[in-house]
Amino acid sequence: MGLIFPDDLMAWQRWQRGRHGLRAARDLLRRPSPPGLTLHLPTDDPVVLFALEASTPTAIASVTVPLKHLGGVPAAVVAPFNATALLPGTWRTIPLGVVPELPTELGGIRAVVASGHFLPAGAVAYEWSRRLGARFLVVQHGLMTPFAPPLPHGAHLLAFSERDGDFWRSGRTDVTADAIGSQLLWEAARHVARTAPVDAPPAAAATPVFLGQLHGAELPRRISGGTAVAFCRRFGAEYRPHPAEVDRISRLQHALWRRRGIRFAPAGGMLDRPRPVVSIFSTGVLEAAAGGVPSWVTCLRPPAWVQEFWERYELAVWGGEPTPAPPAARDRACPCGRRAGARRRERRGMNVLCVIPVRGGSKGVPGKNARVVAGKPLVVWTIERALAVPGLDVLVSTDDPTLAEIAREAGADVPFLRPAELAQDTTPTEPVVRHAIDFRTAEGRRPDAVMLLQATSPVRLPGTLERAVAQFAAGGVDALVGVVPQTPFFWRLGGEPDGGARAAYDVAARPRRQELGAADYHYFENGSLYITRTEIYEQQNNRIGGRVGLFVLDEREGVDIDTLVDLRVAEQVLAELNEGVEQ
Repeated sequence: MGLIFPDDLMAWQRWQRGRHGLRAARDLLRRPSPPGLTLHLPTDDPVVLFALEASTPTAIASVTVPLKHLGGVPAAVVAPFNATALLPGTWRTIPLGVVPELPTELGGIRAVVASGHFLPAGAVAYEWSRRLGARFLVVQHGLMTPFAPPLPHGAHLLAFSERDGDFWRSGRTDVTADAIGSQLLWEAARHVARTAPVDAPPAAAATPVFLGQLHGAELPRRISGGTAVAFCRRFGAEYRPHPAEVDRISRLQHALWRRRGIRFAPAGGMLDRPRPVVSIFSTGVLEAAAGGVPSWVTCLRPPAWVQEFWERYELAVWGGEPTPAPPAARDRACPCGRRAGARRRERRGMNVLCVIPVRGGSKGVPGKNARVVAGKPLVVWTIERALAVPGLDVLVSTDDPTLAEIAREAGADVPFLRPAELAQDTTPTEPVVRHAIDFRTAEGRRPDAVMLLQATSPVRLPGTLERAVAQFAAGGVDALVGVVPQTPFFWRLGGEPDGGARAAYDVAARPRRQELGAADYHYFENGSLYITRTEIYEQQNNRIGGRVGLFVLDEREGVDIDTLVDLRVAEQVLAELNEGVEQ
């Protein structure tokens, strides 16, 4: 997964306006004037220019902290307000207006530092950098969602991690990136090292704080606000508004919540008075973890991109162990920079072949593997998810030239057309996988393990396959089976001595669903996913053998297409997941 708008700033801005309909309508009626800019100059001719967009503590720190480390190199600051009271040192200011020309005082600028070119100061600074031939540096300030604005053409990104850099670039070759870590997380780690008293009571025992995100365009308020209210009511948490929740709608929402008994947390740093921290996708969750404060994420009906976000940053869902602290800043503070990188290096030592078997013939739904479902040929949904896993060798085994061409266009390797004797209605899957193993072995690329994916189970959430590979690599099992959890309320016909049906649970003590533990569930093998050591196929001719582990899939991933009804269900689920990414 990457950005929704990887290189089109105007499309991103239209999306932003569309997400704030009332604000856009108000602005259309009032036609507010854009803010004028102010240039802040040092006593000497500046060499570096910073674009400051807001007066929030995080925004100010994004300028003041780097200024301390410039070693006396003179720097200027452009902002949509007079920031002299917020910046260290002595400054001379020049009002610039809304669309300013390049000031002569900036003729010696060699580098421009900004959060991007999507806000007024950054947009002007970017245009100046192009006229001056100066390098434009974009600094990552928070965790990356698919709705981040695109990077400017020719920019150089200073990212928390290599993975964040790749995510923000989204395949673009006109921008470059370096992973430098996060000042925010580094400061949080230093804070706990400096201030944690030896006899401090555990923060986990205190009242939780829910970090608000009503200001964000990424989620509709029915999800961001609904999650906040539901969590605060159920667990007695206090709500802490985001500093940007100052618009009229947010203030009205706050007033309504207060009347309904929602308590609001007092102002102050999370790390100064540590209490459990919960949010949907706030950077504050990882900041709290870095500072030794228990933190979690939660969301009512989380869209697919939120679940991928949690997985990418290793954020723990409420109810289990808290989010692990990220590494220290010297190790490039974001967890996806070191721990995820270590996992990828660990997995690079295991050669995993992904086999996706598809036939041209199909009895239940004729031609289903090539059939367009939710905008793509059915097999493409599985290919794309497999190709998103780093280092996975994705091979499609088919007897059909049309399917072979579709798979190649989607990026999969189709090195052969499957022999007719392995493409019959009665052909088991195992000989097909053995054929692919033998082909790779003959090339000198014998796999250590095989991931078997059925194209007829097209619903897979972002990150599912990568998690499965990680679980297989770390779990010490010979075979990993993808399963969907089912409640134990099953019956068997003719199980009783009198010929009556028998329940699979104690009908005299029927449990409520919320009382069920992991051991109470049954797990349905839907055929979507298997990972098996190659030796099991070679010795037992079976995808399951030796020590078996279960990989629990999301309920939505349990769709298996055998009928036209299944196909319609799959199409609806895939369309809803896509809609969740687009929201």
